[in-house]
Amino acid sequence: MAKYPVAVLKFTWADTPFANGAPMGLTYSDALINRLFFPLTLPWWGLAQYWQYCSFGTIDLRESQVFPWRKLAGFPTPAAGITYTRFQVIAQAVKQAQDEGWPLDEFKGIVVWVAPSASNPQDAGSAGAKFAGKWPYCVLYESSNHDFYAHEYG
Repeated sequence: MAKYPVAVLKFTWADTPFANGAPMGLTYSDALINRLFFPLTLPWWGLAQYWQYCSFGTIDLRESQVFPWRKLAGFPTPAAGITYTRFQVIAQAVKQAQDEGWPLDEFKGIVVWVAPSASNPQDAGSAGAKFAGKWPYCVLYESSNHDFYAHEYG
């Protein structure tokens, strides 16, 4: 089994109010968002468990980590006519994480989860690209559908 730890960076828009360490207005609870990626044991089927199962156990995601909520500095909630590309979002999220000393070099991939939902017509994805030449990545907006999450995470 190949170890493939993923860093899950949870971000919200710069102008989103916070309560109890999480953004207000989430569609899913903070605990549910964390469970989407972990734990990696039954009976809960999160994305990590799904991909370990689908790979016949060849991918080991157990050392992955979900990081705490942060606001995307300089990125207010998108309104009509305002959108951010996935590259803009991943670049800002990684910059902030590195500025805070998060150990991103310990991970082989990065997922940026952005919530609460907003009108940002460009869904996420990565198109096989690597950020900074070393991390495959995806950006997941809370408003996307669950099949899309599974596809992009994989």
